[in-house]
Amino acid sequence: VMSPLHADLRGLPPVLLQFGTDELLHDQGRALHAALEAAGVPVDAECYQQRWHVFQLHAGQMRSADDALRRAAAFMHRVLPAGMGERDHEVAILGGGMSGLAMALRLQRAGLRDWVILE
Repeated sequence: VMSPLHADLRGLPPVLLQFGTDELLHDQGRALHAALEAAGVPVDAECYQQRWHVFQLHAGQMRSADDALRRAAAFMHRVLPAGMGERDHEVAILGGGMSGLAMALRLQRAGLRDWVILE
């Protein structure tokens, strides 16, 4: 089984975890938070009440999703190098999980290298 819970997490850059109390991966989110902390990785974990997996996709319709995206943007501004600036990509894969990784692999094999995965 592929899971970050079974990986050596030491040396990862800062991580933001956002998950909901009502999502199927809630317990794994908490376990990943603990594993990242144990590995010495700077981690911010945000658990949203009565929210499901990838609830952030409902931004513009739910206040909690808007808040989660604002907090994710603030996290990125805090941890990314100064002067990195905004960058547009040809393709953005949102909340794809393993399907998103498979899509990125297909894009790369097709010669398209300007993509980003936002999970």
